[in-house]
Amino acid sequence: MQICNLRTKKINMKKLYLILALIICVSTINAQVVFDTVFEPQQPEYVLPVNDIQISFGDGIIFNGFDIYDALGSYTLSYHYNLKKWIALGGFVSYSPSKETRYYDEYSNYGIYYNYKSILNNVSLAFSVRFTYLNRPNAKLYSGCSLGLMHIFEKGQRMQMSMSGQMTFLGFQFGRKFYIGGEIGIGAKGFFTTNLGYKF
Repeated sequence: MQICNLRTKKINMKKLYLILALIICVSTINAQVVFDTVFEPQQPEYVLPVNDIQISFGDGIIFNGFDIYDALGSYTLSYHYNLKKWIALGGFVSYSPSKETRYYDEYSNYGIYYNYKSILNNVSLAFSVRFTYLNRPNAKLYSGCSLGLMHIFEKGQRMQMSMSGQMTFLGFQFGRKFYIGGEIGIGAKGFFTTNLGYKF
């Protein structure tokens, strides 16, 4: 009887050791899972850049009635600050030279009549608002509007000032930080515009 009791106690002790070993293993595995979940480095989420600097070249054929033969293009430097994913505020300065035909009747000191064709130098300063429909790390679709003043410099004439601006019907960008893009609109930049920019 004593031998049977000793064997029974040994078997019970083995079971107890086995159960304790299983509990320790399961606890270790759970602790490792919790540790990995809490302390595992997370992948950084995409952060929307707040600054957008852009240089543009446009045709200038719509602005101020210039036709394709007189327009010499438009050159624009713009900046926008992204308030939200869907709205940005900023402005631009644009230079648009043109061979617009302007004839002036003049007389020299000897009474000889002549005329000449004028080159206009148009500089526009405008405040702009941009509305974004699609805002992804590598792509953006937007439209916008701008309003400001245009300064017209002409050789031999006084500087003129008038209202200026740009209506962008569709704009797009491709690239994460450095990007290329384009715009379709009407105004100081032109009808078709190609853009190069940097977001940060």
